[in-house]
Amino acid sequence: MPLPCAGAFFMFHQKIRNKMYEIFIELMNQIFWEGYAEQLAQDNPAEFQFEFNEFLNAYCL
Repeated sequence: MPLPCAGAFFMFHQKIRNKMYEIFIELMNQIFWEGYAEQLAQDNPAEFQFEFNEFLNAYCL
């Protein structure tokens, strides 16, 4: 039986992940050029996901 607060925790975690995604996009675009993150996500999704996971591991999770 799931905990009553499990859904709330999941939603909180998802909000944090979404905010970190926004921050990651902004950071990549500032380091390289505007639109870089979106282009990387389209051209090489595996590399984009790898970089995002590295960012999460380094800065929050």
